[in-house]
Amino acid sequence: MLHVMGETYGLLPSEILQRGDTFDMLVFDVANTVREHREKQNSKDPTVRADIGKQYDPKQLEQALTTMRG
Repeated sequence: MLHVMGETYGLLPSEILQRGDTFDMLVFDVANTVREHREKQNSKDPTVRADIGKQYDPKQLEQALTTMRG
């Protein structure tokens, strides 16, 4: 992720680590994921389109929620 952030913002990875924090990286990651999802949804190739709901196993998500709640 550091190399993509560096290319996007014109910074060296060491500069990102020095100036950025985990919140910056989280926001960048979410924005990048949303952008990629939109690109896939707008693709004219139906094999590229992905339903984000199919990317996650509901049973695994339920287990993670149960584990987190304790």
